[in-house]
Amino acid sequence: MKEPIKIAIAEDHELLRKGLVSILASEPQFEVVFEASNGMQTMDALKTHKPSVLVLDLDMPYMSGIEVLNSVEKEYPDVKPIMLSMHNSKNFVLQCLILGACGFLAKNTNVEKIIESIESVHQYGFYINDDHSMQFLKGEVRRRNIIIPETGDSKEWMEDVFQGVGIDSIVTKYNVSKEQILQFWSEFKNNLKTEKMV
Repeated sequence: MKEPIKIAIAEDHELLRKGLVSILASEPQFEVVFEASNGMQTMDALKTHKPSVLVLDLDMPYMSGIEVLNSVEKEYPDVKPIMLSMHNSKNFVLQCLILGACGFLAKNTNVEKIIESIESVHQYGFYINDDHSMQFLKGEVRRRNIIIPETGDSKEWMEDVFQGVGIDSIVTKYNVSKEQILQFWSEFKNNLKTEKMV
């Protein structure tokens, strides 16, 4: 039997936090290792609990989601954060990706998409929404001259990545491997982090 995916929920609105905890804890593939209502509680809990995936609210008291994200990247690089927010603007998404975010969820996201995002981030290290809100990232790939692994369908599968099509579906549809897609995403994230250091 597979080990459950360890999850933490950091959200200051109690009703939403408790709802997420209840839903995710009821799924056999997940184990909720802690919940926190503010940024400082989140960082304290991470000293003793090591989730694979951290669902992290952007707007929290004491330490914002951005501050927590920055600290998590430096202190707990194996923890994969998914940002929970009411808005996914271009600047917000880029800033969070640079700081180590692995995915983004709107607060009104349905349960199926929440589960899908956690499983994708745990297994592959990233999740792209299928609401087309991330399509602007295609332009960032071109602007930064990110190398796309050479396959006969490279342009088409990259389009699907940024439209939120799942990796398994892309592998089935195109002449590309999971390793090539993950290599492409890794180079893109590394390029963003290099910009942060400049």
